[in-house]
Amino acid sequence: MARQSETTVAMPQQIRQLLYSQLISQSIQTFCELRLPDVMQAVGKPTSIERLAEQTHTHISALSRLLKALKPFGLVNETGEGFSLTALGASLTHDAFASAQPSALLINGEMGQAWRGMAQTIRTGESSFKTQYGSSLFEYFEQHPERRAIFDRSQDMGLDLEIPEILENIDLHEGEHIIDVGGGSGHLLMHMLDKWKESKGTLFDLPVAAQIALEQLQKLGKTGRFEIVAGDFFKSLPDNGSVYLLSHVLHDWGDEDCQAILATCKRSMPDHSQLVVVDLVIDQDESAQANPTGAMMDLYMLSLFGIAGGKERTELEFRTLIESSGFIVEQVKRLPSGNGILFAYPKK
Repeated sequence: MARQSETTVAMPQQIRQLLYSQLISQSIQTFCELRLPDVMQAVGKPTSIERLAEQTHTHISALSRLLKALKPFGLVNETGEGFSLTALGASLTHDAFASAQPSALLINGEMGQAWRGMAQTIRTGESSFKTQYGSSLFEYFEQHPERRAIFDRSQDMGLDLEIPEILENIDLHEGEHIIDVGGGSGHLLMHMLDKWKESKGTLFDLPVAAQIALEQLQKLGKTGRFEIVAGDFFKSLPDNGSVYLLSHVLHDWGDEDCQAILATCKRSMPDHSQLVVVDLVIDQDESAQANPTGAMMDLYMLSLFGIAGGKERTELEFRTLIESSGFIVEQVKRLPSGNGILFAYPKK
């Protein structure tokens, strides 16, 4: 029998590690579904498995096996006194900076289910999400506001990682009127208004999203310098803005829908106004092996929206899309996070 080389053995081992990595993700999702990060943070010290099981209404032995599985990945510590949360695990608590908890809850639900239908999407090009749930993602959220709230929270927590570089690279004048198109909870808009204190803002989104945003912002006491308008950005937008912001909106839509959104923006924009697009920008010649994030996010979009729907785009694709919709792209800034900011003006 031929002697197996180290490479011959290593490749099957490596591919199995990739296959079984789904269990890591599922374990983290379960960790969050059971609210274990918050329970362990509240206790604040090593806690016996019996007490944790009692507080989370779980099976003692099964819970122990879950926590032991998470230990090698740095989410929990185990001592003779019990289990405790690490700094990495604490990033899954509900009040952590840029908390990953809402993302875990989404992936544990509809988003993850859409991923699991990827083979059908690859065969047909159809949205796995729509096939399984009978409606598009945003139509579904209009019928399930509690899931929309988690989605917006997930978006906000991701934005917390990006907001400093976005604010540093957008140059606005005091007194601007910012129209946040499809702005969800208004998280980025509020940070912009905190920086440009003489400016005002309008948050524009679908009715359910607008209502959730209103309730949330009222609780935070952030009123007086913004208004919330519910509507459909395929039909109309407020027409009194000086800056029209599209933050992580266009990647949710196919080219034709993006052109329709941009056309609505152009119809609503005064001549002196500016379009600001913030989105992930992938490189045309980017090696997926060197940086797989863009390619993986593109598969995420494919499973949610299908081949005719959302996707990640290159700088050239964004430029072409925006300029074909009646704008002049004046500047593009590429950011360390992988995002880009495109600044454009309506053609006269």
